Amino acid sequence: MTKDKIFHQQVIDDNPFPNEEGEVPFGVTQSTSGERVSAEKIPDQGFPKKKIATEVISTALNTKSRKILAEFEFTESGALQIGKYANGVSGDLRVSPNGITARNDAGTTTFAIDGTTGDAVFKGTVQAGTFIAGEVIVGEGRVVIDGTDKGKITIQDDTDTTIIDAQGLISTANFTSVASVNVYLNQNITAHDTNTDITGSSLTFTLARASVVLIVASVSGWIAYDVGDVGSSSIRLFADGSGESNSIFFSGAGSSDQVDQTGSINYFVSLDAGSHTIKLVGNLQIVANTPIFVVSQFALSYAVLGK
Repeated sequence: MTKDKIFHQQVIDDNPFPNEEGEVPFGVTQSTSGERVSAEKIPDQGFPKKKIATEVISTALNTKSRKILAEFEFTESGALQIGKYANGVSGDLRVSPNGITARNDAGTTTFAIDGTTGDAVFKGTVQAGTFIAGEVIVGEGRVVIDGTDKGKITIQDDTDTTIIDAQGLISTANFTSVASVNVYLNQNITAHDTNTDITGSSLTFTLARASVVLIVASVSGWIAYDVGDVGSSSIRLFADGSGESNSIFFSGAGSSDQVDQTGSINYFVSLDAGSHTIKLVGNLQIVANTPIFVVSQFALSYAVLGK
């Protein structure tokens, strides 16, 4: 035989109004007019007033389009991080009173701005329509563009330096010159039809790259002879053992007078990178008897003009 179900009434607990907690206290007060008892008076308590930030949303912030419509006044904060760094997945951006830094997913800092000094470092390419700076240093100081000291560009390597400014170009590699000037020797050349090196006229230099070199020479001398001696002589410029076509010629005959003659050579020569030697060479051509070619003095110099 099935037992009858027994139903019990549901018990609903008391729920206080908002801003109210617990049961409403009822107190008993004593009146001075005998044994009269009255209940404690409870003040009216209304519902909390609903607050809606319609003005902030409508005039300063549009949450639907996610746009800021007006200025906000920021309060001080320790730092701000945008994104979360995860190796190989994502990078992050950090903003603090010390500056701004950004990392890529490999953990490499792609740019940084120092909030104290204003220094900025960028890993990638910086593009700008206009770039204004007092000084720009490229690489490890190999190229320096200086806009503060009347404007100049300095380019240097381990050995040479070139400076370009409004007044021209200064280079330790190009436009250099070396000279053996006013060498007095009174060297006698007696061997005929034979090239004889002029004593002390050899100059050796090294070029870092192929360049055009200007060589300038000036020679003074005469033909010493007795009556009946006839001859002529020449001075040629040799570069790396090869004689150039330009020459200085001396001649004399039939008298014991000694007339000092002076001539010069200006020669442009293209030389490859490496070591080079230039020198002066004399040659005596005898026509009759035994004349002597006397080289009294010379000056030899060169200037590297560049390519």
